[in-house]
Amino acid sequence: MKYGELNLGQIEAVVNKLGGMEGALSFLRDELVVSRRTDDVFPTTVNYNLSVSDLVKAGEYNWSNSDITEKNFRSEENGTQSVELRLVHFNRVISSEDALKELDRMGLRPATLKELLTFGSTYKEEQRKHPIVALGSVSRDWRGRRFVADLLEVAGDRHLNLDGLESDWREHCRFAAVRK
Repeated sequence: MKYGELNLGQIEAVVNKLGGMEGALSFLRDELVVSRRTDDVFPTTVNYNLSVSDLVKAGEYNWSNSDITEKNFRSEENGTQSVELRLVHFNRVISSEDALKELDRMGLRPATLKELLTFGSTYKEEQRKHPIVALGSVSRDWRGRRFVADLLEVAGDRHLNLDGLESDWREHCRFAAVRK
């Protein structure tokens, strides 16, 4: 049955089934968020035993932030695992906090640095299409400011960068994530 063909009684039944008007409005909000959001899935095999410096080298970036090191991004991950890395696009300016909440609501967790670096070395051209952010590994500078890694293109070059976690992300950014 198409929504355009619903009569008033049927609409009322749907609203009641969704928990009343508040439930119906919540459902519609969620549907609008999903319809504005797009994501792509990339099968990725991550070797968590590799060092950050080895993963940066494998990415063959034209430039990488020198603060992306094992010392600044400690990891308890080990072994090798196949993951479906998703690039989630919210299609709006969004804070890191809101992006994390949305990913959680979707049953996703943010990708770690090692997952982002493996993605960057496997799918080298993706960052030329849009910036890709990994909110799952955070470093702090000497002032206590928090930073996360992102992949992007600058003047035709592939960059591995750090950006502030407290910043808002532009609408063209993608967020690397995997299923919980």
